[in-house]
Amino acid sequence: MTQVAVVPSLSYLPFYSVLHYQVPSELDNTAQWIRLLIVMLILLSWKRSRASKALIVGSGMPFLKSTEKKLSVSQRREIASYKNGLRCKIFNISGNTYKGEWKNNERHGKGIFLETSGKRYEGDWEHGLRHGYGIQSHMEPHCLHAIEYTGEWYEGKRQGQGISYYADGSYYDGAWLDNKRHGHGRMWFADGTFYEGEWKNDQFHGLGLFAYANGNRYEGEWKCGLKNGCGRYYHLDSGQLQEGVWVNGNCSCSTMTDIYYRQTAKDPTQYPIPENIQSLVYGFAPVTTVQQII
Repeated sequence: MTQVAVVPSLSYLPFYSVLHYQVPSELDNTAQWIRLLIVMLILLSWKRSRASKALIVGSGMPFLKSTEKKLSVSQRREIASYKNGLRCKIFNISGNTYKGEWKNNERHGKGIFLETSGKRYEGDWEHGLRHGYGIQSHMEPHCLHAIEYTGEWYEGKRQGQGISYYADGSYYDGAWLDNKRHGHGRMWFADGTFYEGEWKNDQFHGLGLFAYANGNRYEGEWKCGLKNGCGRYYHLDSGQLQEGVWVNGNCSCSTMTDIYYRQTAKDPTQYPIPENIQSLVYGFAPVTTVQQII
């Protein structure tokens, strides 16, 4: 057996300088020496790769620094203090309280928000805003809550289908857009009147039916809250039907006919309109004779 030392050109590496290999004498041929050199080169490249990684991490050279953004101590502490999941109750500086679910320090999920003014919201949240289905109410005497709105919300605003209750006893059931009645809806007013039809920006707009407290009703077109366009006005108290055109809430031109159950009306007219004469109406004054028309 012959003792062979490491090649001198590689002996500058500490862990190579102490290595000695006991190799058989038959390794004197060139092929065996090449295999040995290949093994040592592999070990050398592995060692250099580890040293280069350490250099990149610890070097002060800007172009060798890691591109990963580092957070300050205060930023790391702030992230660690983010509210996530269910919280029993959170108070803010104005005195409002929130009880419910959080995500990344924002109200997200199911929760109850109570304001110092007495208003209360219970429902869905998304990214800190009311979003989904929810109920808004306010405090009344004897610790009772009166519902103001129940329905759909979108990014903190009433939007979708919902029911709103008003202080005078009126309530609305229908579509909403951007906190306003918009689309198809029904409204029961405190004075006994009723409207069902299209809305736009909190006003009657489009086709709709308006019923008065005395039973009379108008069916037709509306614009900006006023009768505007073609329509029918049923005088159910007198048993007559008025058909015509309205402009800015006033009848421009129309015809008047008797309803077949006129005599059963609450206050029927004294005489029926003759069948062979078309009653022409300007405004609300009926014209029932040919002489009056001329």
